[in-house]
Amino acid sequence: MFADAHCDTITRILDNNQSLFENDGHIDIKRMKDCCLQYFAIFIHPKYNPFDRFVKGINKFYEEYDEKYLQLVLNADDLGQKTGALLTIEGGSAIEGSIQKLHYAYEKGIRCMTIKWNGDNELANEYGLTPFGKTVIKEMNRMKMIVDVSHLSDKGFYDVMGITDAPLMASHSNCRKLCSHKRNLTDDQIKKIIDCKGFIGLNFYPDFLCEGKATVVDIIRHAYHILELGGEDVLGFGSDFDGVDHLPNGILGVQNMNNVMDEFCKMQLGQELLNKVFYRNLCNFTKQIMKN
Repeated sequence: MFADAHCDTITRILDNNQSLFENDGHIDIKRMKDCCLQYFAIFIHPKYNPFDRFVKGINKFYEEYDEKYLQLVLNADDLGQKTGALLTIEGGSAIEGSIQKLHYAYEKGIRCMTIKWNGDNELANEYGLTPFGKTVIKEMNRMKMIVDVSHLSDKGFYDVMGITDAPLMASHSNCRKLCSHKRNLTDDQIKKIIDCKGFIGLNFYPDFLCEGKATVVDIIRHAYHILELGGEDVLGFGSDFDGVDHLPNGILGVQNMNNVMDEFCKMQLGQELLNKVFYRNLCNFTKQIMKN
């Protein structure tokens, strides 16, 4: 069993006119039988009108949503029933500088938002959060929406950390000490997430794992580093399935999560710790934020 904090499957099936039940991407319902919780992101690429893109993405999810297989996660009580599907926005540009549109997103089932993607938006830029971004963080805390700091600049990360009153997540980020890409977390950032009892999802994108070709072993390297820093209760997965153009050798999609499990078992961490990493930490984090 496993849980995953980030995939871009909804956007991919929207663009390719495919179904969530079965498609030729990294994730579909037919291959998710061992998944207990999947965060489904609606990715807002800057080439589209942001809010319109969000609306099309959320409508596509509901067209494909089937209660026979998935349980939409709107609050803590929805976890543990079938495969949980939690809806997220990747890129705060979706709300177009409007708190009202943030509320609309919540009403449509969004329970997590990545503050920015690669470009600047009304919430954040390379110099940190904007005044509006700070207002949004506080409102997300009030609404019990999960704040996702993946893609934020270092200054933006510390701006969020300075004002949030809830644990935060880096849904799909690795360790900068092992791979120097700016998308990865520094050791200090990892420790800050550990201290606030947040969540870090390991990203499977090879460019964020190592220089050159990546294998499942490289995912283990990043996991082990976070564990060494004390991350036993915050570490999990944020695969970035359907959001990347290639994956480590040995992984073609969600059907190969067993290969990841097998490699982790070689670490001899003990079943309790393996359960935490594979599903319990993300489930517990989600419940912690969304509890009534």
